[in-house]
Amino acid sequence: LVENSFTEKGVFLEGRYTTVNLHPKVTSVFKDINFTPPLSANFRPDWRPVTGDPSHEEMVPGGSLHGRPLLSQSEAWARPARRLADHNPGSYINDGFDELQVYWAVNQLFDSLRPMGFTDPELSTRRFNAFLFDPDIAMRNNAYYTDDTINFTTYSPSQPNMARDNSTIWHELGHGVMDRLMGDHIQLADTGGLSEGMADFVAQLVINDVTNGEPFEGKEHLRIFNNTGFSLTNEVHDDGEAYGGSMNDLLRAAMQKHGRPGLTKVTDLTLETMRLTRNHPALTANDWFLHMLYADRLGNVPVRTSGELRDLVLKSLAGRNFNLDGAPVATYGFKNGEEEVTPGSPGSRQNPIRLTLKPDETAIYRLNLSLKSSATYMFRYPVTVKVVLEGGPIQGALHWAGQEKSPLLYTISSESQTLPLDLTVLGTCDEINRPDNSCVDYAYVQIWNDGETAKPVAKKRFYLRLYPKPAAD
Repeated sequence: LVENSFTEKGVFLEGRYTTVNLHPKVTSVFKDINFTPPLSANFRPDWRPVTGDPSHEEMVPGGSLHGRPLLSQSEAWARPARRLADHNPGSYINDGFDELQVYWAVNQLFDSLRPMGFTDPELSTRRFNAFLFDPDIAMRNNAYYTDDTINFTTYSPSQPNMARDNSTIWHELGHGVMDRLMGDHIQLADTGGLSEGMADFVAQLVINDVTNGEPFEGKEHLRIFNNTGFSLTNEVHDDGEAYGGSMNDLLRAAMQKHGRPGLTKVTDLTLETMRLTRNHPALTANDWFLHMLYADRLGNVPVRTSGELRDLVLKSLAGRNFNLDGAPVATYGFKNGEEEVTPGSPGSRQNPIRLTLKPDETAIYRLNLSLKSSATYMFRYPVTVKVVLEGGPIQGALHWAGQEKSPLLYTISSESQTLPLDLTVLGTCDEINRPDNSCVDYAYVQIWNDGETAKPVAKKRFYLRLYPKPAAD
């Protein structure tokens, strides 16, 4: 609405589709910023647990700051995209490159999706506001979406800077596209795997538009390329792999059959399925794919004809431990002692087991693993069990016995075998990642079919939260 002018205070990143801002606490936390970030008019909501009722949150309104202003067009092109060994936030803020990367990526999402069907009035033009360098220790090494905002945190030396990772940016924006099309009152019947999987898939749609489907270094390492089966996980991002992976199988098949138009067909079908499930009161995986088949039957000429993608949708679900008719599926038993570790139970991401130990103390947990095939999904024995104790997403805070040998390898020889698995944790935190000086971490217990080397077929997580005690206590 205002002509760009590099005079006086310079140009700030406030565009048609996005604004890019700094977290309001950066000036009080990072003392090595060499300019004074001016106040931004952009609203930033903050969510905090309600006192006395931690199961609910309240929204606390807040402001934000502008980043380094652009003093000329050439200065924008010349900003350094250096990777610092310590990911020093103050130095990155001084460089001013992260803001440019996020700004470009948000605009690219709209540029990619608009020609492929994302033309909904208001929903397809409303801004996303971005906020960088959230210093909250509990959110470190992360990026997250909420209420038309994408938020980036600070990062450990061993972690990637997610504000420079387009697949992460487009994943978070994928949550926003879903929120807009599927409504504020949508209720997912599982742990939220559909949300994570479809956010991955929206990112994949943009990636394929930008790259024209061509391979690039690291492409096959993206989370969406996986073999994960439905009902064989207990954590939201792992649940999402089954959704996103099957959708990606559909996309690859459609592009193999139709070329570039296959991308447009699948994008249009996905967006229409989101609209048809708007504010669903209890959306299951079956509901999602039945709505997708219905949207396919409706067609959208000239983009796609009625029933054009049906066979490809059904083929993408084959081998994913999924039955549209509700028939029994294969299972992955994962117990802590006698209690199954499910989403929300003790040992889950939402409810890590709390323990207090001195530095010279340890705690041992006995997990019991079992597998059961179904008529339509068979594990291939002997399966390999890999226990990954470091290197996974947001891992490395606790110190596990044998961690230096991770992954630890075990074997399940047949369906009749139950594998006992002892995990020992030491009374020290390798990294404090909670503001109360505790640390949260998990063991990643993966199932690999015989002969499989690419990706596991099942995976579950076991979470602990350690409160270290002084040695003399």
